[in-house]
Amino acid sequence: MSVHTKEYLHDNIRVGNVKGLLDANGQVIPGGTRTPAWWFDPTKEAERIAAGIAPSHYAQPLSISMIRSELFGWEALDAAVKISVELRIPGDHPLSKTPGTEEIRQVTFTVPDWKGVVREDKLVECYLNDKLDELGPETVMNIASQSFNTASFQKVLVDNTIEIVGGGDNMLVSGAGVLKWGRVGYIEVTIPETLHDNETGIAFRPNLLGSTSFDGSVGTRWDRTVTNVVCDNTHQWALQQSSDKTGSFKIKRTKNFVERMSDARKALGLLTQEADEYTKILHEWSKIPVSPKQFIKWLDVIVPVPEVKAVQKEIMVSVQGEMQKQMVNSVNTRAQSIALNKRDRLSELYYTDARVSPWMGTKLGVAQLGNTWARYDQTMKGAKAHEGNVLQARVEGQMLKVLDGSFQKQDVEFLDALDKVLLEFDAEGVVIPLASDKPVTAARKRAEKADQQNAANN
Repeated sequence: MSVHTKEYLHDNIRVGNVKGLLDANGQVIPGGTRTPAWWFDPTKEAERIAAGIAPSHYAQPLSISMIRSELFGWEALDAAVKISVELRIPGDHPLSKTPGTEEIRQVTFTVPDWKGVVREDKLVECYLNDKLDELGPETVMNIASQSFNTASFQKVLVDNTIEIVGGGDNMLVSGAGVLKWGRVGYIEVTIPETLHDNETGIAFRPNLLGSTSFDGSVGTRWDRTVTNVVCDNTHQWALQQSSDKTGSFKIKRTKNFVERMSDARKALGLLTQEADEYTKILHEWSKIPVSPKQFIKWLDVIVPVPEVKAVQKEIMVSVQGEMQKQMVNSVNTRAQSIALNKRDRLSELYYTDARVSPWMGTKLGVAQLGNTWARYDQTMKGAKAHEGNVLQARVEGQMLKVLDGSFQKQDVEFLDALDKVLLEFDAEGVVIPLASDKPVTAARKRAEKADQQNAANN
C-alpha cells in the first residue's frame, strides 16, 4: 500500500507560524513569520480545506491538542513475536517419536526476548478490512527487545517537551510530523517572535527540536537549533560552539527512561539564551575573511577533482567478416564531470544566491553555503523505497538528516575544511611561510620537507 505522495506529506506534517497563507476566499491570513515548506502545494491545500480536511500549514503556532489528535493520536502496541518453520526430524534422532521414520512438522513458537511494535490504528484498519495477511511497514514498525519502551509520541514528545520548556503556556509549536509510516516522529517549539541581528542582517528563531522513533533509526533526543529565516535552514553546530551547554539531550527508549527526563532541561538550557549565543558566533564568523582564492582551496578540499585515467577494455570487432577480440583505450570522465558540476553549483550559490551571497567573502558565507547546498541541492537517495517518489524521498530524507544529526556533521566537516584552509593558505592562495606564527599544519610540514629535499639536491 503506497502512502508516499504529496497527500501523505500534507497528512503527516504540520507547519506553524507561516506567512502569506490564503483563506477560502483568497484573502491573506494575518500572522506568520516563516515561509511555507518548500514542498507546500497551495492548490492541494485549498482542495483539502474545501473538502473539510485539516490543512498542513497554519499562520499561527500549532495547537497542542491538534498535534495530539491529528498526528500523534494513536498508540504503539507490544506484540508477541511468533515464528513458524517447517522442521525436519530425522528418524534416527534419539528423541524421535517415530523411530526409523523421518517426520516433517510445521512448528510455531513464541520468541521470548523479542516483541513486535505495532501501530494500533493501522492494525484496526487491517482487521476491519479483513487484511491481516497484508500487514505492511506502516503497521508492523519494528521487532525490538522486550526492554524497548513503546510509549506513544504523545507521551514521549508532547508531554516531555512541555516538561522541558516549563509548561504548555511556554510552548509555541512551530512544526510537528510523522515520518516513515509512523516509525519516526518530531516536534519543534520556538519563541514568539523572529529575532534580527543588525550587524549581519540575519533574521532567525531559536528552537527546541524533539524526536524519537519506534524503529531505532532516530534516537530519542532534544536538540537546541536555530532556524535562519531567509533560507529556512536549521543550524545546530553553531550553538555548540558558542555555549557551555551541549545543545543536545539523548536518551534510550528503555522501560524506565522517563525517570531521566529531569536531566533534560539542565542539559539543554533555555530557549531564550540561544539568541545571544547564536549572534555571538554570527559576529565572529562575519569578521573572518575568505578570499576568492581561499574559497577555491576550500572547494579543492570539499570537492577534489579526480584525474581522468585511460583504461583498456576488450571489444569485439569485425575483421574480414570474422568477429575478433581487440583491446582499445577508453576514457571515463563521469567522476570528473560530477565533481566539476558540484563545484560549479557551489560557486553559483556562493556568488549569486540570495540565501548565501550577502555573506560572500566571509566564514559566515561559507557556513550558509554548506548548509543551504546540503538541504536543497544535495542528492537525496531513497526514491526507490518510496516507489519512485522523489519529492517524498527528499522531504523525508531532509528531515531525518536533521533529526539524526547528519546535517550537523556535514556542517562541521565543511567548516573544519575552511578552518584548515585559512590556517594553511593566505588570501592569494599561497602556502603560509614557515616563519609565520600560524600553527604548524600538514601543508607547512609538506613545504618544510620539500625545502629540505631541494637543499639536499643542491
